Amino acid sequence: LVTHNDLKDCQHVELQNADRAVSKTIEHGDIYYYNLQDNINTSTKTGYQIYAIRNFDASYPITVTEGADITFDLDGYVVSAGDDWTINGKLTVADSKASEETGSLRASRPITNNNELIFTNAKVTTLSANTLINNNKNLTLTNSTLSSEYGYTLEVSESNTKLTMDEDSYIQTSTKDIYVIRNTSADFIIDGGNIAGRNRVIKNETNAKLTVKSGNIYSSSTANESIVINTISNSGYLSIEGGKISASATEQSQSPTETINHGGQDLTITGGEI
Repeated sequence: LVTHNDLKDCQHVELQNADRAVSKTIEHGDIYYYNLQDNINTSTKTGYQIYAIRNFDASYPITVTEGADITFDLDGYVVSAGDDWTINGKLTVADSKASEETGSLRASRPITNNNELIFTNAKVTTLSANTLINNNKNLTLTNSTLSSEYGYTLEVSESNTKLTMDEDSYIQTSTKDIYVIRNTSADFIIDGGNIAGRNRVIKNETNAKLTVKSGNIYSSSTANESIVINTISNSGYLSIEGGKISASATEQSQSPTETINHGGQDLTITGGEI
């Protein structure tokens, strides 16, 4: 069992009952860890995959350092992230038991991706008003869902940033008054997947550059919602090369419907369906 010595800021290794452990590696025998960050620190050196072994709260900051390549398998468990996660290397969050629909990563503080973040068969949610993911580089989803209740699901502010998703992946929010994705200043590419909002989906701000290569981006409104439906609000530079962009409202809804609200600096459409 590997625990953390807070006074000396180092790992403490002992042979004992692993009831308090939260994760493990299995190469060369099971090694259990009480602290997920300690497991990440060790796997940074060994390359061993990390497995959750119970539902647990990670109430401390998590950092993946530059050059590290970490794979964390939720293995059907719920991991609650109570503090910031910072990804400076490569992190893959997977769920090998996704078919059981029991596992998820629940964040109450932002996950900041500065290099490469991959979700495979994973469900990632936030119930807080914070942004779920601050994406500053490459984000890839395969059969995964990112969702938020009160804040942005994805916020982008750095150049040369890309979101890649397969057709079975979703980024969404259930909140009608906030956008799913906010691009504040980045050169941002969206390629694939499904991005859905109740009324508003993507906000591309002044001087920000957004390129849509493929994917299904859509908004919808239900009865008694008077807010303007706005699939993409563009104040910057918007280039649509492919994909499908749509907006819809029920007959009972009084919402004005706008697929693209362009009051921005440039709009170029060379492909896709609107």
